[in-house]
Amino acid sequence: MKEYEQDHNGDSKEDIIQHLIKSGCYKSSDGRQLYELTIFELAHEYHNSLHE
Repeated sequence: MKEYEQDHNGDSKEDIIQHLIKSGCYKSSDGRQLYELTIFELAHEYHNSLHE
């Protein structure tokens, strides 16, 4: 199954990673590197970072 390169907001994986880094989030909540995550995992991390 091909992973989508954009989420439902049209952000690319790189866009979400940049948003997270700007927010001060450099790793996922389970300690993985951002680049290891799928776009859906990144979107989840980003969503969580907005609500902290």
